[in-house]
Amino acid sequence: MVEIRTKKGLSDKRISEITGLPYNTIMQWKRTDKNGYRYKLYLYLKLSDESKLIEGFN
Repeated sequence: MVEIRTKKGLSDKRISEITGLPYNTIMQWKRTDKNGYRYKLYLYLKLSDESKLIEGFN
C-alpha cells in the first residue's frame, strides 16, 4: 500500500472543496485503520489527479 508520506497529493482542504465532503470527514478517514475502506478511499482521493476529480465531481 502507498503511504501518504512517500507521495504528496492534494491537500485535505482541496479534496473537501472538490468533492463537497466535509473537511472533518476527510480528517476522520485519514486517521482510520490503514486496512479499512475509508483509509483506502482517502488515499485514492489524496493521490488522484486534481483535474480528474474535478471532472468526476462536477
